[in-house]
Amino acid sequence: MIPPIASNFVAGETPEAALAHVEGLNNRGVAGILNLLGEHYEERPPADADA
Repeated sequence: MIPPIASNFVAGETPEAALAHVEGLNNRGVAGILNLLGEHYEERPPADADA
C-alpha cells in the first residue's frame, strides 16, 4: 500500500499500474517518467536481469 503522502510521487505499486497511470496523464497532456528503483531486490542477479 502506498502511503497518502507518497501517492503524489508514486504512480503505482506494480510496473503495469504505474504505466497505466502515466499513460493516462500523457493522454491529458501531462508528461511523466517512470523509474524502477529496485529497493525490493534482496540479491543482485534478479536486479541485473531487470536492468
